[in-house]
Amino acid sequence: AACVTALPGGPSVEPVAVDQGTYEGKPAEIVVLPTTDDASYLDVWVVAPGCGSGPEPQVLEFQRVAR
Repeated sequence: AACVTALPGGPSVEPVAVDQGTYEGKPAEIVVLPTTDDASYLDVWVVAPGCGSGPEPQVLEFQRVAR
């Protein structure tokens, strides 16, 4: 969706996972993308529902984790 393609690396990769959950007690969406330059890592993005209200995703948290 538009939210995924707006994240760095999003337009060029297929998401590993997209899910809904909570972050610090508030609704959030979790998007997991393969790291574009290192296949042994994943980029995990936590964003506001619908990516927030502005033109850019409202990123609540980002972590790069080993697969």
